Amino acid sequence: MCGESRIVLRLTRGFSVVQLRSNSNTSAGLQLGFESVIREQCLIETAAALDNKYSVKFQFSVSENIQIERTTTLLSGTARASLALSLFVSALSILRVVKSVLQKAIDTVYIKKYKKKDLPIDVATRKF
Repeated sequence: MCGESRIVLRLTRGFSVVQLRSNSNTSAGLQLGFESVIREQCLIETAAALDNKYSVKFQFSVSENIQIERTTTLLSGTARASLALSLFVSALSILRVVKSVLQKAIDTVYIKKYKKKDLPIDVATRKF
């Protein structure tokens, strides 16, 4: 057998308090940070005989630190206004693309129907 690989996970106790207007929610849990993971892998090259067996050991250690997070407002008035403006501008850009696609489709129908004569002026002068 190769030996034993170890994965050490360091956890932090966490508490979250959300207070929005008249609602108040509290939750607790354990938080795992990526930088707090230690991996020790056995070297297959140094194993005497491989018998297709492998062992992995998970170790969980809880830190004495406590992380507390308190949320009182989700978005301020300015943040809400800027978010609304940003979404409005995005919708306008999408509408601009839809307008161009529809314009091209309508012009194509006009060109097929009128065969280069009796075309509306804007369709005749537009470049594709």
